[in-house]
Amino acid sequence: MTNKLVYARAQPEFVSLKETYRYKLEIARNQAPPRIHSPEGQLEIAVPYDGQRYFSRLACADVEHQLGSTNPAVDVDAQVGHVLFNAYGRTDLKRVLDLGSHYDTLPIRVPVVCDLIHQPAHLYDDQHAALIRHTYRPEPPEVLPISVSLQVMDEESFDPLPGQPLGAGPTEWSELLRRLKRHLNFQPDLILALSIHLDLPESAPAHVAPRIARAVFDWPTLTSLRTIELVVGAARPAVQYNPARPGIEWGEIKLAPVERARAGVKSFASPPIWLRIGQPGELYRQAELTGTIELVIDGLLFSGTQLRVYDGVGAQITSFAPTLSTELQVDLSLRLDDAFARRTLVPYQSLVFDEVIPDELRMADIYVALRDHGFQIVHEQSYTDGDDVLRHTMQAQRPAGPDTLELWVIVDGERYATERQAELPGGQIYTSTFTSGELRLHMIGKLQGNPRELTRTMNAIQADLCDRFARLRAKR
Repeated sequence: MTNKLVYARAQPEFVSLKETYRYKLEIARNQAPPRIHSPEGQLEIAVPYDGQRYFSRLACADVEHQLGSTNPAVDVDAQVGHVLFNAYGRTDLKRVLDLGSHYDTLPIRVPVVCDLIHQPAHLYDDQHAALIRHTYRPEPPEVLPISVSLQVMDEESFDPLPGQPLGAGPTEWSELLRRLKRHLNFQPDLILALSIHLDLPESAPAHVAPRIARAVFDWPTLTSLRTIELVVGAARPAVQYNPARPGIEWGEIKLAPVERARAGVKSFASPPIWLRIGQPGELYRQAELTGTIELVIDGLLFSGTQLRVYDGVGAQITSFAPTLSTELQVDLSLRLDDAFARRTLVPYQSLVFDEVIPDELRMADIYVALRDHGFQIVHEQSYTDGDDVLRHTMQAQRPAGPDTLELWVIVDGERYATERQAELPGGQIYTSTFTSGELRLHMIGKLQGNPRELTRTMNAIQADLCDRFARLRAKR
């Protein structure tokens, strides 16, 4: 039986349209593109029976005038406005809401006589509200909008010099040594390095600000939050443990505009996100790590749908704007054995050569040693200030199968004068002065997934330099 229809001068509290796109991504050695589930859309309209702003006393009078004093035998709906849709071709809204029969509009109709609302006071006592909800299906985006990178690192894969080349990183020698010291003191933590890139249509409004609303990773056991630290850029947001899932989670991280990845898009990226786990023992025994990333883009629908809202007398409502939002949910699974096999290892060696005078000839010896082992110098920078010090950095590379073996050499030498005393026959002491010095070399290697070749190469360079410099000790 069709409900009786009356008209009332009212308006909704809010109208929201939300689209959700779910992706499944398995991060493994042979990684497949993300799979998308059927997208979902939801329209929500709320009209409170408040007797004031939304369903006012005037609206109650309209209903009473049309119904009279008799109690209707059937349920009654009141039309309090309508929603006008535009550019909805990438959805099934036309079929779901029968927009073709209503000139692209959806009437907003709320019950005024039903099982829950059967007294006039129910329309203004502010104890009830009508919530209208419709679901629909938007089409998937033509181009994958999101990419997620998740890497596992530990103390063997921590890069103390992330600014590459060295000339593009620290410009002060003290900063360079500070990073090296930090590397030497690095704790055996496990680090999950997460980064997210998002491409939106170039037509997206300028005020659009994507954000990570929620990130959650399933955790094998109840973990003390004191052993977990989240680092987002320079900030350290709080991490929560959710025992219901169970998992650790955080959220509300904004993505910043970056240089667009291709024509026709606006690109955004998250700041570097590091989750540092101080006691990762339970995680090492897991076959995989699973989690969910939820991104929210307020003010934009991927389908391009637009809408305007009108009140009960046909006037466009300007006191509020319809809420439009797109949510991207990415279900992640990371194969931990593959992740550890693909780690980029960054071992470190420090060499000290006593009584070796640091000068340009010793730099030439280092160049020759690197070239003898197949390296090509791709960048170098001098920090030398004065004749008594030698401070230099160089970055070298050589092929290692399909990968590239990178090597940074940091030369830190100091020249000084020393004295030698010799006792002659008769007890006479002869003192002479000569130039000596100390040469310190720090070598940092970097190679993905093959620790043996990296270690073997660095050891061979060390042995070569030790052999060269052993014959060059300052004469006494």
